[in-house]
Amino acid sequence: ESTLGQLCIFLPRTFHGPLGFSSSLRAVRLSPELRRASTPLSEADGAARWFVGGVAAWLARGERGDQVLLRADFG
Repeated sequence: ESTLGQLCIFLPRTFHGPLGFSSSLRAVRLSPELRRASTPLSEADGAARWFVGGVAAWLARGERGDQVLLRADFG
């Protein structure tokens, strides 16, 4: 969470799961590699959610672990 700055995170290549972001001022930018590995789920009103990795395989295994939620109020 950041109230006045940018957020930059580094995910391991083994990360699979939901990725959520909200910002009151800016759109989210994913790296080209992360964008290729992600499926957009929703994007509206400064909030966006993606799924990193294969959704079907993740659900079939009953995974409930990894997730990243980010918030930048003015960043």
